[in-house]
Amino acid sequence: MALDLCNSRDVFTILEGIPSISQVKVGPGVLMQEGPSLITELHSRGYKVFLDLKHHDIPNTVRLAVKAAKEMGIWMLSVHASGGLKMLQAASEEATGSPIILGITVLTSLDDPQLKEIGFTNSVETTVLQLASLAQKGGLGGVVASPHEVRKIRAQIGNEMLIVTPGIRLETDTKHDQSRTMTPRQAVEAGADYLVIGRPILEAPNPKEAVASILASLETAKKP
Repeated sequence: MALDLCNSRDVFTILEGIPSISQVKVGPGVLMQEGPSLITELHSRGYKVFLDLKHHDIPNTVRLAVKAAKEMGIWMLSVHASGGLKMLQAASEEATGSPIILGITVLTSLDDPQLKEIGFTNSVETTVLQLASLAQKGGLGGVVASPHEVRKIRAQIGNEMLIVTPGIRLETDTKHDQSRTMTPRQAVEAGADYLVIGRPILEAPNPKEAVASILASLETAKKP
């Protein structure tokens, strides 16, 4: 579950009410509010942490960030695949498997026109596949991409790497600032290994019931 809209009091109030959750994503918003002590507390309570800071910098700076994440016991850490091969290799070499380094392909908030506004000439799908290939070449453990690209990524990179998918919305949810979304079941059936779900749970009248509904919808999902 993504904790991006929470402060620490909200985080633990919600998590204590949903015992089925054991893996959480911490983004820059909540981390900037609460600091590294939040990670320490999550670990002390047995949660695995995906630290989603989307590092994009020179290779040595990213290497140092990975080193710090490793020392903190982080489970997964995100970097932008568009940072280039040398940066990805530096991250992978420093991690040596832990944390799992995930390459961000194209943010789920972007569509083709927006991608072209920032200088990319190819479509979202083509760009995602190019960056997934670069992440694989750089030795990363997985990629982050919208569920819309999962099938083609899997066909391209095989089963060697994880595919983590944000942009998950329930059928009754609004998209908010996301452009490329799917339901949890659709994403799993496309081949996603992990789903990042935040607002559909956090903004639900009853977060525990929302999680139960999501899990129920996945029980009969047909994985590829």
